[in-house]
Amino acid sequence: MIWRNQKLGLILVGKRADSFYASNWFLEKGDMTEDVRFGEQGPMEEDPAAREYQQHVEFQRAIAAAPKPVVTYGLIAINVAVYLAMVISGISPMQPTPAQVLAWGGNSGPFTMYGEWWRLITACFLHYGLIHIGMNMFILFQAGIFVEKLFGNVRYLLLYLLAGVGGNIAGLYIHPLSIAAGASGAVFGVYGGLLGFLVVQHGVVPRSNSVAIAKSAGIFLAYNLVYGLSSKTTDLTAHVGGLVTGFVMGCALAQPLSAEGQRTHPMRTLTVGIAGVAAAYMAMTMAPREAVAEARWVWEIQFGPSVTVGTNDKVWYSGGATKEQALAVGQVLEERGVFSNHEGAAVLAKRKGETDVGLIVREGIWNEPKMITEIEELGRAMAGAAGGLPIHMELLDSEGRPRKDVLVR
Repeated sequence: MIWRNQKLGLILVGKRADSFYASNWFLEKGDMTEDVRFGEQGPMEEDPAAREYQQHVEFQRAIAAAPKPVVTYGLIAINVAVYLAMVISGISPMQPTPAQVLAWGGNSGPFTMYGEWWRLITACFLHYGLIHIGMNMFILFQAGIFVEKLFGNVRYLLLYLLAGVGGNIAGLYIHPLSIAAGASGAVFGVYGGLLGFLVVQHGVVPRSNSVAIAKSAGIFLAYNLVYGLSSKTTDLTAHVGGLVTGFVMGCALAQPLSAEGQRTHPMRTLTVGIAGVAAAYMAMTMAPREAVAEARWVWEIQFGPSVTVGTNDKVWYSGGATKEQALAVGQVLEERGVFSNHEGAAVLAKRKGETDVGLIVREGIWNEPKMITEIEELGRAMAGAAGGLPIHMELLDSEGRPRKDVLVR
C-alpha cells in the first residue's frame, strides 16, 4: 500500500520485513539522500490520490489480463456476413424492403407471436441497409470490446443476446405490426450492462474512469434517444427495452475483475440465462394479440410466398407449410368450387404443429347457418393435402380480417 504520514510529510512506498521503507522524499528538516527505515510510525493515513493511482494501475492490469474480446469480433462478423448474403441474393444494399427483411427473419407480431419465436434472435442480425449496419457495428466495436473484458466471453454473449431479445419483445408490445430488424436493441443492452456493472462493482473501476465511462454512455444514449424521437423509421421502444434488459442482466452477471471473478461461474451464468429465457417466455405469452390477430392474414397475403391455381386463384403459405401442400390445398378448393378462376384467395399456415387455413369469402357469408357445416366438410376434404387434422378454418372478409373460426377435427 502507499501511505502518507502527516507529521513527517513522507509518502511510504514500500515495506520490508517489519519496517516501512522510503527513499528520496522531502522531510521537514532536510533532504534524505539515503534509504531510511522506520519502526512503527503513527498514526498513518491513506492518501486518496495515491489510492486512486494504485486502483487505476490494478484496473488496467485486470483489463489487460481479461479474455480477448472474441465474442464481439464474432458478432460483428456474423452481422456483416448476413448483410453480404442478403446483398448477394439480390436485395438492395442501401434500402431493403420490409418484405425482404421479413423473409430473412425480421421481427413482426403476426409471425413472431404465432409460433415463429426464433425471429426474436434472427432480427438482431438483420439490417435495413449499409448505413444501418455500419452505425450499429461501429458502436458495437467501440463499446463491446471493453464490456466483454468486464464480463468475460460467455456472460457477455448471454447479456448481448438477452438484451436483443428483450428489445424485440418490447417492440412487439408497442409496434406489433411493424417489421423490425437491427442490432440496436442488443447494442443498447451492452451499454445497459456496462452501467449495471458500474453500479454493482462500483469499487472496481477507478472513479475517474467511471465518470468518463458514464459521461460517454450518457452522451450516446441521449443522442440516440433524441434521434429516435425524430425518426419515423427508428423503433425507440426496442432501444429502451434493450437498454433496460442489459442493465438488469449486467447487475446479475457482474463479477469482480479478479482471477476468480473472471471465471465463467457456470451455475450463476446458467441460472441468469434460464431466468432470462423464462422472463422472455412469460412476456411473449402475455403480449396483446388483438391488433395482431386482425392483421395476421393480411401480413400472410402481403409478404408470404404464393402459388397460382388455375388462372387467377392463389394460395399463400407460411410457417412450416410447403409449396406442394399449398398447391394440393388449392386443387381441393378448385375441385370443391371454392376456386373458379375469379381471383379467389386462401392462406395455408402451419406453426407449432397446428394447421390454419384462411379463406377470403363474400361479405356476410359467415353468418349463414349452413356455412359451418360446409366449412367442416371442406376442412376434412383438404386434410390429406394440408397434412392432417385438426385444421383451424378461418373465414376472412375482403380486407383479410377474421370473421369466423371453425375447428375441424
